[in-house]
Amino acid sequence: MKYKLAVIDIDGTLLNDQKEITKHTRSAIVKAQQLGIRIALASGRPSRGVKPIASELDLGSYGGYYLSYNGSKIFEAKDHKTIFQKHVDVDIVPFIQRQAKKNGLAIFTYNKGILLTDSPDNQHIRQEAELNGMEIVYSENLSEDIDFDIHKIMLVGDPSVLLSLESSLQKRLNGTANVFCSEPFFLEFTPDNIDKANTIGVLLDTLNIKPEEMLVIGDGVADVKMLQMAGLSIAMGNAQDSVKMCADITTLSNNEEGVAIALEKALLTELPP
Repeated sequence: MKYKLAVIDIDGTLLNDQKEITKHTRSAIVKAQQLGIRIALASGRPSRGVKPIASELDLGSYGGYYLSYNGSKIFEAKDHKTIFQKHVDVDIVPFIQRQAKKNGLAIFTYNKGILLTDSPDNQHIRQEAELNGMEIVYSENLSEDIDFDIHKIMLVGDPSVLLSLESSLQKRLNGTANVFCSEPFFLEFTPDNIDKANTIGVLLDTLNIKPEEMLVIGDGVADVKMLQMAGLSIAMGNAQDSVKMCADITTLSNNEEGVAIALEKALLTELPP
C-alpha cells in the first residue's frame, strides 16, 4: 500500500517529554515528505501552539496541513490559510461557567495570543499558556468578555470531578457541543460533531484521498477515532492500553523517537496494514 497522507498527533506523540522534536524524528518526517507523503499535524492545541511546529517541520514546502483545537480548524501550512473552521455556540458559555463555579473548577478559552481565564494562577492554566506562547488575561466573567469566535472552552480541576461531569454534560449538551476529558485535569467543549476524525474526513475529501491511503500516529483518547479510520493506525508505546487496542501496531514511546521508527518502517519498507 502506498500511503498518501500521514496524520500525526503532537503532544505525547511527535514531541518527547521535553516538548522537543528530535533530529531523527524531523529527518524522518522530511524524508517522508520528499517521497511525496503529505503530513498533517492533528492537535488539541490552539492554532498558535501548532503553527511553529508545522514551520519547524517545513510542512509548507510539501503541501502539508495542520489541525488545531482537536479539529475545530484546518490550516494549509504553506501560508497558514484557514480552509475549515467551526465555532463553539457562545450561548452555552454562561451554562459552562455556572458549572465551573458550582463545582469549584477553573475555566478558560483562547483568543489569538491570549488565554482568557478566571483563574490566572492555576498551575495547569499557566502551563497551557507557556506551552503555546500565550499571554494570560484575567476575566471575572468570561461570558460577558467573550466577543470573539471561540473554537474550544475548557474546565480545569480535580480529575474525579471532571470525570463525573463528563457524562452528564455530554447528555445535557448533546447536539450542541462535543464534551470530553482530553487530560485528567481538562474537560473540553468543542463544536458539535467536531473531533479529529471528523475533521480529518474533511481533509481527505479536500485532497481526494481515501482513508485506506492514510496512516495515523497517536497516543491519546482524542486520537482513537482517527486511528480507527486509518489504513494503518499506529499507537505510541506510551499510549494507554485502551488506545493501543484500537491500533494496528504499536511503535516505541515518544521519548524513544517512536514516530521516526514508525514512519521509517511504514513508508521506507512498505509495511503492510
